[in-house]
Amino acid sequence: MDLLSKLTIKNLKLNKKRTIVTIIGIMLSVALITAVATMYSSAIKSLINYETYHQGHFHVAFHDVPLNEVNTIKNNRGIGEVYLTSNIGYANLPESKNDDKPYVFVKGFTSKALKNLSVKLIDGRLPQNEKEVLIPSHLKTNGRVVLNIGDSITLDIGKRFNDEEIELFQDNPFNLENNEELKDTQTKTYKIVGMIERPATNIESYTAPGYTFITFLNKDSLSNKVDVYAKYTKNGSRNYLSITSNILQIDENIFKNGFKHNFKESEEKEYDRYIEELEKAKYDFNINGYLLQLENNPLGDEAMGGLGVVVAIVCIIIVISSVFCIKNSFDISITEKIKQYGMLRSIGATKKQIKKNVFYEGTILGLIGIPLGILLGFVASYILVIISNLLMKDMFSDGLELVLSFSWVAVIIAILLGIITIYFSALRSANKAAKISPMDSIRNSADIKIKSKKMKSPPIIRKLFGIGGDISYKN
Repeated sequence: MDLLSKLTIKNLKLNKKRTIVTIIGIMLSVALITAVATMYSSAIKSLINYETYHQGHFHVAFHDVPLNEVNTIKNNRGIGEVYLTSNIGYANLPESKNDDKPYVFVKGFTSKALKNLSVKLIDGRLPQNEKEVLIPSHLKTNGRVVLNIGDSITLDIGKRFNDEEIELFQDNPFNLENNEELKDTQTKTYKIVGMIERPATNIESYTAPGYTFITFLNKDSLSNKVDVYAKYTKNGSRNYLSITSNILQIDENIFKNGFKHNFKESEEKEYDRYIEELEKAKYDFNINGYLLQLENNPLGDEAMGGLGVVVAIVCIIIVISSVFCIKNSFDISITEKIKQYGMLRSIGATKKQIKKNVFYEGTILGLIGIPLGILLGFVASYILVIISNLLMKDMFSDGLELVLSFSWVAVIIAILLGIITIYFSALRSANKAAKISPMDSIRNSADIKIKSKKMKSPPIIRKLFGIGGDISYKN
């Protein structure tokens, strides 16, 4: 360690109060930045949790996939996990008071699907075999059909067909004019073991004609076709359009351009090409686009993008404010060591060495202040999350809760902005220390040069406050 570095450490120890105050200033600056970045990261994580709670933890759903093709999807490198469901069929529900929903729609879920596809249990338990079933709460509130946990229900389950012998599904609303009929019916008896909230719209839309009853789906008794809900890997979710187009066996470029593009009237041909390509798709599919955007590009969302701009502005304000605050500590430090720097200059220390010495002092303070600031920022964020959840409990909708997310990106941003803050705080003081001549430094006269203009006071000061005010103003 050279002489200048030793002197810097010695001065920091001798001026403990000023050193501690400077470290506290750096801590507060970094803590504020950490807290702001962490709360933004927490907001994103909370929305991701909310989306998976209401829609299910999947990225893309492929419908009516032949059973022998499931492994092809599962083994794709971009897919992490798959959850399987199967449409068992429809049964008449004559007790229903809702004319648009005259059916029960029985759907089977594997154990993984029950845990990951937004099956929100209100009462009872999940089904454990194919003779147990869950009923939705809106069966009573919407259809005025009262069924209780523990009851047994016998259903004649079959397929829906209209008068043109076209099979109908949940995305085909009920219409009396279609003269619908259930065919290939089988009688099944189920025991009701639980009640759930209304299923997610990707399972039962608001126009669906059947109340969804969920039963257990044993992998050994899967039907010929299943719905595959795919959760992509981290890398796969970034390239989900490429992976999805590959699975659907359609043109990747047309699919990408069409999916991300808002077509204008002049681009009608491009739109037609996109629609034609979708019609060639191997399976029907549903992309959970909002979840994918939150996980990969939250700034692309209008709300989170706006919040991101606010966070950036707040961080800039914190940095600028902190620079002015911490700069004063460095200025005081330089003023106290002017004579010392003059003596060092007189025995051969260069401007570069003096400047380096000031930055060395900032580095030591930063190595102490930045880690403490990050820790303080996380503690503050933790407390803020708890308080926010308590105060806004009634304002949050069901399933939405602010969760704390410790993001490495937030930490890196806090460190970088902390370094920038210290650098700009020390920069002016370093230049000032390097420019002062040895004689001025030794005489300690560099800081008491006053220009005549600064000694003049406006006439209104003396008129309002008298001679005392005039002297105070000049002081």
